[in-house]
Parts: sequence; C-alpha cells; structure tokens
Amino acid sequence: MGCRDIQGMDGYGEERGGDRGWIRASEINPHLWWRSIVENFNSLPATQLPKGIQAAVGFTAICIDVPRHLKYLLSSFLTRGGKLVKARLPTDKGLVGALRSAASLVRSQELHGGLIFVNASGLGAKELVPDDAMFPVRGQTVLVKGEAKYAKTMNENRYVIPRPGSGTTILGGTREVGNG
Repeated sequence: MGCRDIQGMDGYGEERGGDRGWIRASEINPHLWWRSIVENFNSLPATQLPKGIQAAVGFTAICIDVPRHLKYLLSSFLTRGGKLVKARLPTDKGLVGALRSAASLVRSQELHGGLIFVNASGLGAKELVPDDAMFPVRGQTVLVKGEAKYAKTMNENRYVIPRPGSGTTILGGTREVGNG
C-alpha cells in the first residue's frame, strides 16, 4: 500500500522569534494545533536536537508513498466495479456549472450507483469558487534515492519525508507566500 507509521520530529530554531509574529522556540508546545491528534507527542531533550535547532517535538507520523498508494486505491476501486471518468469541465459558470456538466457526462455514459466527484483543480479552484483566502505558495522539492529513517520538519519550511518501501525520500524547502 505504501503507508507506514514512523517517528517524526518538528524542530524550531532562532529564526522563529522576532517581529514576524511567529512563536518562539521555547514556547512551541502549547501553540501546536496538531499536538492532540498525533500519537506519542513529546518534547525532545536538547541532547537530541540537530545543530541550529533550539527546541523540537517528537511524534508518530504516517508517511505515504503517494504514487504507489494512489495506484493501490485506484486498483481497489476498479476491482470493486468502480468506473473512472476523466474530464475537463468548464469553469465559467463556477462550481455549480462544473458539477452540472459532470452529472450530465455521467448520465450520457449510463453509469449507475453512487457518484463521487474529485476536484483536482489545485489553484484553479479559485476560478470555481471565488475565495480571496486562497493564494499560491511557492516551494521546491526533490526526490532523492535512499529512504530516510524519520520524517522531519525544521522551521516550517524545510522537510524530509520518506516514501515507505520505495527506497526514496522527498526533500523540501522554501515557502514563498503569494509566489506560485
């Protein structure tokens, strides 16, 4: 399936303080919104912190080899009699118009049973449902050989995410809001 629980680490260095409105590294625990939904959440002792990291927390993370898992999900769906219809839908009439077009397409192919629509429009969703809260965020990732032992994030803009069973790891960095 391409999924596995692994040990995660979220670390924060000096750059989190100052005038950017971020919390200080020494105050991270009460401010992490996700602390109550992960397993084995704990503060890491200073002896376990990488250089440049002032404070960190550990937890159990779920890592997924996304391409492999999506193939598994699609195969399971098709094996159980599901039908896949790929289509480019018009956006000029918003979400309601796009869903009407999708329903019409399904009827024309005489498909029966429950209907599930997957919106994979990404930033194009802003055309479907006008939402001023949606904005691009630029980032960079690279897939490297070798499967990392842990999932790690540092200062919210650098991360290491292993792809279980693939022998590869995603490395990411940068976070430029409004630059997509």
